[in-house]
Amino acid sequence: MNLNFGMAFPQLYTRDGLLTLDQRFLEELGFVSPELLKQLQQGRQQPDELTPSQEAALLIALGPYVENFIAKLFKIEARVAGLKMAHRERASSFATQAGCPLSEKIPEYHSLKASGHAIAALAMITVDTPMVAASGHRICNHQKQDAVIIPEIETRSFKDVLELPYGPEIHSLLTRWNPLNLRRPPGSLDSLREQCAVA
Repeated sequence: MNLNFGMAFPQLYTRDGLLTLDQRFLEELGFVSPELLKQLQQGRQQPDELTPSQEAALLIALGPYVENFIAKLFKIEARVAGLKMAHRERASSFATQAGCPLSEKIPEYHSLKASGHAIAALAMITVDTPMVAASGHRICNHQKQDAVIIPEIETRSFKDVLELPYGPEIHSLLTRWNPLNLRRPPGSLDSLREQCAVA
């Protein structure tokens, strides 16, 4: 099965393919939100110039566009829309606690999760924790912290995405190409090293 945007599955596993995918994403983003595209490009060029609140706002704004793009890429828009509705219905059950080292972007993650964007929330988790499937609450328990609820919710997001068509492929892609990771844009040396570490 071919993907959308003129992409093919093998391209998702090569540097040139990921660069092409990123260009497709930037084109789509520029079409629907030129201002957000400008902010993303500036953020990639000088991520450390952003204040924490500015970076958080940018990532939260980008999240839904990343999710929509991935849904279109894998042609699963209807399933993602259904998952969004289910998440919104149980949004009140999401809690936020502090203290877990896996949760550096928990406010951003929580905002995306509560608004029903499961793929975007997983993308946010993957920025700091590419191997979320192998981490989760066990690490926080081992360190005897009280923030168990956050990694458990992270694990729930991971499972929710895995249950989508092409769920494993989506998570795998986010470890190699993740527009929410301003400091490791596709094609960068750090991005390639991270891909090797995850592999």
